[in-house]
Amino acid sequence: MNNFLSTIYGFAQSNDFYSIVTFLCEKEMAGEIVLYAGTYSFETALERFGSYDNASFYIYTTQDKSGYCVYINRMSCGIREDNKIFKFSHRYLYNKNHLSNCFFGEKDCRSGEYFEKKDKKQIGFALLEILGEILITLIFFGIGALIVSAFGIELDSSSINDDSIILLGIVVTVAILVIVCALVQWFKKIIGDNRK
Repeated sequence: MNNFLSTIYGFAQSNDFYSIVTFLCEKEMAGEIVLYAGTYSFETALERFGSYDNASFYIYTTQDKSGYCVYINRMSCGIREDNKIFKFSHRYLYNKNHLSNCFFGEKDCRSGEYFEKKDKKQIGFALLEILGEILITLIFFGIGALIVSAFGIELDSSSINDDSIILLGIVVTVAILVIVCALVQWFKKIIGDNRK
């Protein structure tokens, strides 16, 4: 790892950011480092080299999970150790205000493992939300179907549709909850009055 750092420090002293990104790209392809969050992917950074003045890349080594921030700005380029890249408190550094160059008229090109994980989490939450909606709909449909069948109406009747059954299930459930809450409050009031 010392060789990794000394190579980047050497390129940074001569302000050779292109060589730094090329070196990081090679290390990523070799599986020695992972781009956790970056202004660009390393490939995009090489393609767009010369068209940006600011960029940051938060990386970690696969061997010991040591974190680093590799950066370029109008003053210099370099690398600094940053072992907090996985911490929740560091998330603000990966938002558009800090990491993206979109405020310089570019499209948002942020890349890295952090954004891939975030997309997977959002997909997971969306799937859970859909499953929750289906489950709630089925519960209300079941309640509505029980009430309709209790009155002797056939479910396959043309005079009633699925939405009406679901709506009936919702109305009955809300009505039962309101009645139960009112009874609980009434009993609490009676018990409170009797204690006096």
